[in-house]
Amino acid sequence: MAIASLVKGKSEFILDNVSITNVTIVEPSVMIDSIRAKGKDFTISHFFGENGWQKIPINKKDMAYLIDVLLDWNILLSFDDVGGFYRVNQRCIGSL
Repeated sequence: MAIASLVKGKSEFILDNVSITNVTIVEPSVMIDSIRAKGKDFTISHFFGENGWQKIPINKKDMAYLIDVLLDWNILLSFDDVGGFYRVNQRCIGSL
């Protein structure tokens, strides 16, 4: 067993061996944080077009953190398996 510290808080929890092999740790990204510092609207327009589709490719590690950042703003994403891109959930586009 191992102890993992949650990114969003100081809580700790115990992972069993199965969980350890399947867990992905979301780590802060300097690139995402520098864009995030300019605000929600700037962040969304930087990564997503007016139609909500992802404009630029992002590595998996940074994308995981971006998803976390967007969730802080209650913005949900959908993933297109065929195209391999993310899209801002339609219900969120009108509220931006």
